[in-house]
Amino acid sequence: YLFPDSIDITGTRCPLEYRFDPGHPQDGITLSLPLVLLPRLKPEHLDRLVPGMLSEKVEGLLRLLPKTQRRLVSPIREYAMACLEAIEAIPGPLNAAMSTAIEKILAIEIPAHAFDEAQLAAHLRCRIAVVNDVGEVLATKRDFDALRRTHLHAAESKLQAVDWGVAGRSAKAWSFGEIPARVSVAVDSTSLNGYPALVDASHEVQLTVFESLEDATQAHFDGVARLLFLGASRERKALHRDLHGVRDLSLMALKFGYAQDPIELLVLTVARRWCRAAELPRDKTAFDALRTAFHCAVVADTTRSAAALLPLFERGAGIFVRLDEAKSTLPSSAVEDIRSQVGGLLKPHVVQLVERDAVDRYPRYFDAIERRLERMDAHPGKDLGKLEKIAPLWQRFLEITAVGPELSDAARDLYQSLEEYRVALFAPELSVIGKVSDMQLTAGLDALHRRSQ
Repeated sequence: YLFPDSIDITGTRCPLEYRFDPGHPQDGITLSLPLVLLPRLKPEHLDRLVPGMLSEKVEGLLRLLPKTQRRLVSPIREYAMACLEAIEAIPGPLNAAMSTAIEKILAIEIPAHAFDEAQLAAHLRCRIAVVNDVGEVLATKRDFDALRRTHLHAAESKLQAVDWGVAGRSAKAWSFGEIPARVSVAVDSTSLNGYPALVDASHEVQLTVFESLEDATQAHFDGVARLLFLGASRERKALHRDLHGVRDLSLMALKFGYAQDPIELLVLTVARRWCRAAELPRDKTAFDALRTAFHCAVVADTTRSAAALLPLFERGAGIFVRLDEAKSTLPSSAVEDIRSQVGGLLKPHVVQLVERDAVDRYPRYFDAIERRLERMDAHPGKDLGKLEKIAPLWQRFLEITAVGPELSDAARDLYQSLEEYRVALFAPELSVIGKVSDMQLTAGLDALHRRSQ
């Protein structure tokens, strides 16, 4: 356990060799890595070394901190043991895990980049020996990035040439036969594992092989949901033809910056809910059973969700009208803030919340905006004073979450706290759910920023 003879690299066991010989080029651990596995190798495969050497490495990283930070984690040995215990439950790169552990233990922030393993003794950095198909060593380095720069192109070419024996695409029905959960192929003398999954390619789904089961599982969820959506063309046409208020819904979606028709988004969201509630199919029989159940429910489910979404759009549009009518008399920074807030409330992620019946707080948020507008007419200076408290927090949230249209669970929780903070500032008589403060929000933004890196 403490000194294993091999480690797992995406399902392939790669041998480890140990040498205790301070000063020798091979001192420490050497990983023998087939060239084809280099694209799959990540720093977190190696940076924790092996259990028997991790405590020494953690202590070494703490000792290398700048003096101003090092004195915060003294005595070093004791904090190294506390860190070692904490990082067992923290996945990902070692330096990021140590940063998170220190924050939990001491409530102080030491950034991940402060733990620089390049300065450690050589035996605390894994030595990588890249080998060819007959076991001949092509290169040896302890610098992971340098090794990738010199050999990654050749390794990727070799990996991309692998024939996994599974392929296909479809824009409507299941045409893939049975999709195995895992496939193995021999590349030279290396047994390589892959995980097949359907991938959402917007107008079709494609069968692709992933290097990790986790990535394949998420992709397969998205792919199956897309295939359900694509196969429901008749139901989607019926919704566009018969749904009450569909034209108003579509026009207001354009006002709020939607690139996709809201009915289409709602249908896809319903499909994702059906996928969450079922075991994801890997053959035609299972998919057809799921598709039949989905087709029976999709019109009713989408109609219900659209009926909940339309009033939210109407309230948002009404606030925009009020802003346009009064923009010459209101502070421009406040007007832009409210526009940004309403746009945030009604961006595409609200479709997911509506489908999950998770918009119960929205009417109160809109009430708070309307009361803010009423008070702003009489006391614009007071509003600007309150705006100074929320504006930097809101702007930072937008910057952190700008990478995509959907919010993670952590981002969604923080977003809700920001809205509660707005209620506390601008309409406290409406009552605030939970305790929220600028200090709490700043800490939440710091944590969200670290997770986004």
